Amino acid sequence: GLINIRDEQWKSQPATAEEPWVDHLAVWVEDMEATASFYTSILGMKRYEKEIDTTINNENEKLGGFKACFIDCGGVWLELVQPIGEGALMDTLREKGDGYLGEMCVGVKDLDAYVENMKAKGIQMVNIDGSPVDSKNSVLQPHGEKMAYFPAEITCGMVVEVVQPGPNETRCLPPRSFPPTWSE
Repeated sequence: GLINIRDEQWKSQPATAEEPWVDHLAVWVEDMEATASFYTSILGMKRYEKEIDTTINNENEKLGGFKACFIDCGGVWLELVQPIGEGALMDTLREKGDGYLGEMCVGVKDLDAYVENMKAKGIQMVNIDGSPVDSKNSVLQPHGEKMAYFPAEITCGMVVEVVQPGPNETRCLPPRSFPPTWSE
């Protein structure tokens, strides 16, 4: 489908470091293991071996504690996010329910440069709580992914996160999240 078309286009017109790409879709779930089992056991998709668990060190207060895993859907990743503690993610799960398509995640190589580019266009990127983004509060610990969000009033109803993958040794995003022109 569309993912195969995208991959074919990347072969002839590879993405550059300055171009954003759709990295993954995030779905809020009540039970990560049960939901992952549907994708792997029934649909036959593969689960990426690394997981995210922010409850270990009680990090990332603005988001609230959560666990997440990635499912390889044959060209795009699906992130299953299970909120564990109070915070923005749990609030969304309670409001929208199990299986809610929470956000589209767009990857960039350099988040700081991207945020500056958006400022030049008159767009103030924000943190998950709506406060103006700053480099200190936009890092997912301990993985090193940097993230920012577009303000809700300009995204036509979709939550759009922009993420810069963390360092190879700590990142949580699957390795295929990088355009093929980048070395890992």
